[in-house]
Amino acid sequence: MTATDLHRHVAGPPDAPDVLLLHGWGSSIAHMQPLAERLTDRYRTHCLDLPGHGHSPAPPEPWGIPEHAALVADYIETEATAPLPIIGHSNGGRIALYMASHASYADLVNQLILLAPSGIEPERALSTRLKGALARTIKAPFTWLPEPLQSPALDWLHHSLLWQALGSSDYNALSGVMRATFVRTVNHHLDDDVHRIQVPTLVFRGEDDTAVSDRQVQYLVDHIPDAGRVDLPGDHYAHLHALDTVAAAVRHVLAHPQRESPETESSDAASEPASS
Repeated sequence: MTATDLHRHVAGPPDAPDVLLLHGWGSSIAHMQPLAERLTDRYRTHCLDLPGHGHSPAPPEPWGIPEHAALVADYIETEATAPLPIIGHSNGGRIALYMASHASYADLVNQLILLAPSGIEPERALSTRLKGALARTIKAPFTWLPEPLQSPALDWLHHSLLWQALGSSDYNALSGVMRATFVRTVNHHLDDDVHRIQVPTLVFRGEDDTAVSDRQVQYLVDHIPDAGRVDLPGDHYAHLHALDTVAAAVRHVLAHPQRESPETESSDAASEPASS
């Protein structure tokens, strides 16, 4: 699978700076276009349907975050001008964090704007931990079977009522390669990697978000050398509910990629004409 397989929506002046927007798991271009449309007067925006989402085909085999990052890098190198800012929501933020924290891709990214990003290991409730332990216990005997018995036996297990009772609603809604891709993706945590990110990073979080916690966002702010956060009213899709606020902040960040020092800010303020 290559970048040419990805469904995309590109808008804005052809000679304008490029900005890449990545949606979250179970989403599509449709959730990123409202923000992209607020940027296209000054920027050339690239919204992608990630593999198995929207109008893009599923990956040829179960993929994790490294494979997604390689595909996004392929797109940047063939369809855009690097380095560029990446705006990522939820799992799109996880992919962006991976790219900015790994040497193979860091040179492609010059800013991160993260909307309720995944990637930091969550605190799991006791019930969730118990379900996970039970699932691993039930699965273990099946993994000891030799092929060709193992694959059909695991397929039977994964379609059993017991297994579905242990899975999340997102997991149960999937099948085949996308179910395996989901497992690999959501279990990829970047706690030990994000300290290597050297680009300016701004993180948005909805105050009522139950998918990404305050602790996870604060971990990013504390461990990325140049990071800040903005709290919004709303849930995991707060960037859509507070679109004007988010768009204004994103435009400001894109126009000022380097955080200004207090001396520079004072100097710039003094040089601005007074309002009449």
